[in-house]
Amino acid sequence: YTSYAQTNGQQEPAERRQFCHWPCKCGERPYCAPGVSSILDGCGCCKSCARQIGERCNERDVCDPHKGMYCDFSADKPRYEVGVCACKCPFFNLVKIKS
Repeated sequence: YTSYAQTNGQQEPAERRQFCHWPCKCGERPYCAPGVSSILDGCGCCKSCARQIGERCNERDVCDPHKGMYCDFSADKPRYEVGVCACKCPFFNLVKIKS
């Protein structure tokens, strides 16, 4: 998959890693820690444990939607492949993010 990055007013292709692969190949359903949602991965294939605030995320490994989280890809320009889970909720953004 090729996306286009904006560089000096020109569009240049930026190679992106594919995290989803089809046909789906799911392993055993994971056991999620207490308070962590079990959700369908971003590929629409397998159940997985939702990523939590400060954890790395991508198109397959998604952040916990039940807690208002989203994957912030802003630090991964121009590829926008890997991000960090952040929250739309002001309270959670005050929590120290894991390194």
